[in-house]
Amino acid sequence: MTDNLRYYVALNGGMKVMEGRSGSFEEIGEFFHGRTLEHLIGCRNKPEVVFAAVAFDGGFRTRDGGKSWEKIMEGSDTPLPQRRRRHKVGAFGWHARLFR
Repeated sequence: MTDNLRYYVALNGGMKVMEGRSGSFEEIGEFFHGRTLEHLIGCRNKPEVVFAAVAFDGGFRTRDGGKSWEKIMEGSDTPLPQRRRRHKVGAFGWHARLFR
């Protein structure tokens, strides 16, 4: 991976992966269309590895900085009790940021 920043942008009904290069953005891809991204976390030692939890669908992993995603855990269609949601802006590893 280069020193460019990779952005994981959670939307209502999906997620966009973008890369910042010299003051502009290039879209890498759009994933999880129509689904809600619940959590995203990266690996500090391997910034190209990121894990995503998708509501009622399961867990996913990318090993190539968000270019492709593989399902690693099945989800449940039984909702959990409501809890207070917090939205955070944070950096994961050295190359990724999540904006919600």
